[in-house]
Order: sequence, then C-alpha cells, then structure tokens
Amino acid sequence: MLLRRPLLLACCVLAVAQSPADELTRAYAVDTFMAGGAAHAVVTSHKGDGFQILDLQDPGNPKGAGSARDNTDGFSQLAGASDVKTFTAGGEPYAIITAATDNGFQIVDLKAPNKPVAVGSGTDGEQGYDTLAGAVGVATFRHASELYAIIAASTDNGFTIISLANLSAPVAVGSGTDGRNGYEALRGAIAAAAFTVGGAPFAIVVSPHDHGFQIVNLREPSSPTAAASGTDGERGFNTLAGASAVSVFLSGGTPYAIVTAPLDNGFQVINLSNPFKPTAAGSATDGSSAFHDLKKAYAVDTFALPGDTTYAIVAAFSTNGFQMISLGDPYSPAAVDVWDDGKVSVQLQGVIAERTFVVTTSEPDAPQYCCDLRIPLCAHTDTMYCLLAGRAPTMMPPAQLPAFVVGVESAQE
Repeated sequence: MLLRRPLLLACCVLAVAQSPADELTRAYAVDTFMAGGAAHAVVTSHKGDGFQILDLQDPGNPKGAGSARDNTDGFSQLAGASDVKTFTAGGEPYAIITAATDNGFQIVDLKAPNKPVAVGSGTDGEQGYDTLAGAVGVATFRHASELYAIIAASTDNGFTIISLANLSAPVAVGSGTDGRNGYEALRGAIAAAAFTVGGAPFAIVVSPHDHGFQIVNLREPSSPTAAASGTDGERGFNTLAGASAVSVFLSGGTPYAIVTAPLDNGFQVINLSNPFKPTAAGSATDGSSAFHDLKKAYAVDTFALPGDTTYAIVAAFSTNGFQMISLGDPYSPAAVDVWDDGKVSVQLQGVIAERTFVVTTSEPDAPQYCCDLRIPLCAHTDTMYCLLAGRAPTMMPPAQLPAFVVGVESAQE
C-alpha cells in the first residue's frame, strides 16, 4: 500500500542559538491549540525545564511565540517538563504539562500565545496529591460535564486523577498504585489515553516494566477501579515488551488502542469494546509483512484521512525513521510506504515521535528516557502538516528541508 502525495511541510532540527524558539532544549512533547483563529503548538523542554509556544499560521515557517521556564513568572512546576495536553475551558485554550523532576504538573492559560500565564499546579506530597512522583504521561477526559486529567506517575508506579473544574485550584480526586486494589500493570507507568464505552469514561495506562497495560474504570473519578490488564505473552498479546506509548482510535464505532513495544520492535493493537475484557487484535514487528521501521518503536499517534480510514505513525528510535500503518482492519494492520514520486528520503536522527507533528532529537545518543515524545495532529485548512522539533531547533521553509517527515494530502491504494 502506498500513501501518496506527501507534502514536505516541516521544521528542521538544528542547534542554532539564535532560533526564535527559546525553550526547545531537548524537546520532549508537543500538542496543538487554536487561539485567535490561528493554529499554535506547545512544545515542552525536558532539559530546559519549560515550554515554547509556536505560531503555526504558516505551517511551513513556524515562529516562536511565548515561552516560560520553571520558577519564573509564577510557573512553579516545570522542572523536567514532560508531556502536554491542551484543552478548552470556557471557550479558551489551556494546557496541562507534567513535570517529572518536580513530581507535579502545571496548568497554563494559552489565550494570549505570546504571553502564557501560570494558572494552577500540583505536586506530589502536597494538597492531597500522593501519586505524582515521576509524573510523565497525561490525558484529559470529561465525565458528567466536568473536565478531568489522568497523570501517569512512573516513580510512584501509578496514576492520579485530577479535577479541572477550578483551573486555579485543581483537586486530586483519585489515584491508583501497582499491586493494590486489583491494579496489576502500572510499574513505571509512562503514558495514558482516555476513551469511552457506552458513554462511560475509561483510560488505558501503559507500563514498560510490566510489559503491558492497565485499563482504569473512570465512571467514578473519585474512586477509579481496575477494570482489566494485559501483559506480553498472555491471552494472545504478543507484542507488548517495554510498552511505552499508546493512542486510541475508533474503527467501525469500536474503540481500539495501539501500543508501541520497543523491546519487541513492534506494536500491539487492542480491542477495547469490552474494557473489562480487552482482547488482542493485530500486531506487527520489524521485518515482518513489509514493516521496516519498527526497531525500538517508541511513540505512536493515530489520525483519520477522508474516507474514514485510520492510520498510525510510529517512530522508531533505532532505525532513525518512522512507520506509517493502515488500521483500516485493526486485526490486520498494513505497512504503508510514504513517497513523493521517489524524491523523499527519510533522514532522521534518533527519531522518537508520536502524533502527526513529528518530534525528533538532533542527537542520536540522547538518553532513551527522553524519547517518549508526543506529537499532535494539526489540521490547517484541508491539509495535515508535520512539525519537527528538537534540541535548540531553528525553523526552515519546506524548500530547504532535507526530506524529513511529511504531511499527507490524500491516501490511495
């Protein structure tokens, strides 16, 4: 299968001090939002203890907007800035950023992208937060019209549920820890994704140490319960070793998850239609069935193109590249070749990506704990674009790109 007409609309990763993006040292995660009718992105900096906002009005030439660092201008929870998720509240854009070093999180007001404002925050051991040590992955969900967040805490081997009803004073409402109350697969919890079944919210949290995943019942956010779990080598799950990232998607109205497994050099698709009894769907490993870029598969995101076909992009650290996957049949995922009439060659150094804005690092020897990058989809008019970020990157127009990662205009067999 060929994914046709890719567009070279991205940003190159170069170590240039005079870059307009100030806070992109060891870029870790990114998500997008709309402000003033224009697309923007928030990129976290793990080493720089902060974040950078990018103006994406011209996707081929992103520009630096506002930025912030830990312990400046009211920002108190940005040390080791890790994952980020954007959301809207009262019609305005906000972000929640996890801070692995601070063992906490920071909420940011994004309605003025050139001047982001610190709102609420939380840290482990204070104000009822008891499971935030090593805060890494974060996802948001709604229940009974109220907004919540779930944060995966790798050091605490668990997760925390946070009420975002009052953004200035977020409240810890529930938590879970590996080995307690039926939770069996939360060691080193690193990433989370939320989904609904029958109108009820659930979350899937991945565990690299347990080589598997934990499903959490969120019907009562103040009393989350273990719904089910799965580990590599059991009940048909054969590609979950070192599970590191997860993305959820719908196929025929049924919820599925795709989980990357860097130690298996592949991924596992999971049927979530019965969250109390998830089942293995398709899977693949590097070198099988035309899959050639799955070595140390670290990050993943899913997106749909016109025609309701769902695709995934998986970034592989060892192959310095990425794998496009068709999920039209979740039980038989297919490798997709990305090409531009033979002119595109992938030249990525230490790629660690997830979500359709691809994030990379310019240093191939970057520590692997910095490789779980979040890359969100940005829709600009009718075309999807990709964004490359890394340690102190500079932005370049498409014409100057050495054929990195592409956005997709259309898909054809």
